[in-house]
Amino acid sequence: MTLPPRLLAHLETARPFVSLNAGLTALAGAALQRHGAPPPGTAAVIVAVPLIGYLGALYGTDFADRAADRLTRPQRPIPSGRIGEEEAVMLMVACVGAGFLGASWLGFPAVVATCAAMLVGLARARTKDLGVVAPVTRSLGTACNLLFGAAAAGGALTPAVWLVALLFFLDTLPKSLVGGLWDVEADRATGVRTAWVRHGVARTRWLVIGATGVTFVAGALVPLVAIDRPAEYLASYAAAAVLMALACRQLLPAAVDSGRALTALDWLLRERTALAAAVLAGSAGLGLALAVALPLAALAEWSRAALMRPRMYRLRAS
Repeated sequence: MTLPPRLLAHLETARPFVSLNAGLTALAGAALQRHGAPPPGTAAVIVAVPLIGYLGALYGTDFADRAADRLTRPQRPIPSGRIGEEEAVMLMVACVGAGFLGASWLGFPAVVATCAAMLVGLARARTKDLGVVAPVTRSLGTACNLLFGAAAAGGALTPAVWLVALLFFLDTLPKSLVGGLWDVEADRATGVRTAWVRHGVARTRWLVIGATGVTFVAGALVPLVAIDRPAEYLASYAAAAVLMALACRQLLPAAVDSGRALTALDWLLRERTALAAAVLAGSAGLGLALAVALPLAALAEWSRAALMRPRMYRLRAS
């Protein structure tokens, strides 16, 4: 199937293989807070708001990175001219407005959570080249996604919600780190001081493996204290654990190239889907979690094959 070029450009910017997890994570947070699934209409808005907000952030960051992308990734939508610079800014503003509109419909706590997520997003943009600080701010954004869903569900946030938000923070650290390895040469060329540039590949890959191991242990212990249906959580978490192991396997060789880094990132992004599905299963049942997560995973796989390697994550246009 051949997509119209304009639609393809916007899909590349949207990165469904990443952004779909934002909505699923928020829904998991709402189910955790409510001890069950929210009503369908409310659930749809809870999923949509972080998706739209994430899309706005992507338009904004791609606009901000346009000069560097012209040097190393000229095939991307903005530097290639398939999305105009003014169009990207207008779409960013529209997404932010739509996100706040949806949050307003959900209630004041959701608006507060949306403001917090926006502030974290701004901090992330300002810390992109600050080594290990950048993955920390990105990880805070994922925790905000879960907290947004919980806040939208109503009531004071439970200790279980805060604990699982910490789990999602830990879970995002290795993803944020490994996401900077595939284009480390481009970052060096454009002066972006990521952890890989500052501390070297050999040292930073062990930080990724160690952070993944900590996440694995934390995820296995969470159902002891924060999950209503631990057996259903663990049924989905088993898949997440396997995906973590597959990612770490790619990083074990001392000479990790960009291909292995992208493969590790693939596995870790799939693992995020499995982890969010596990929390949803442990709060609202395995059947609902599968019904929601499997279609999202299928769409993410299509976008990964169509957009990730051949287009958005290729360093040079052919």
